[in-house]
Amino acid sequence: MREQVRAWVERIVAEYKPKGPVLEVGALNINGTIRDLFPQEGYVGLDKRAGPGVDLVADICDGEFFQQFRTVVCCETLEHIARPWEAIEEMHSTLRPGGLFIGTWCFVYAIHNEPEDYWRATPAPRGRGLLRHQDRD
Repeated sequence: MREQVRAWVERIVAEYKPKGPVLEVGALNINGTIRDLFPQEGYVGLDKRAGPGVDLVADICDGEFFQQFRTVVCCETLEHIARPWEAIEEMHSTLRPGGLFIGTWCFVYAIHNEPEDYWRATPAPRGRGLLRHQDRD
């Protein structure tokens, strides 16, 4: 976990005070974690690989999640997902109405974790490319 990413997440947590249950997508603790910043009751750390920080080994794109979460977190993971747009749709579908999504996606960063480093997000005009959770009936 890069220091600046963790610091940004800390600021977001302090401002928005996320509530559980929490789903963290890409939870494998390779070089640091943000798990300790969130409520632990109902926390689910999801990753495609087993290891530290992982409670559930699964692929977010498989669409097998029936539980609803009040907070979904995905930091520095989307570049490692072959179809990140599907992952974003699935994360959105797991959010409860009024839920909070916290996400980061690297841009200017060296290729890593080959061969599964697929994408870089590029800047878009302000207000575009944002996924906003709308209240559902």
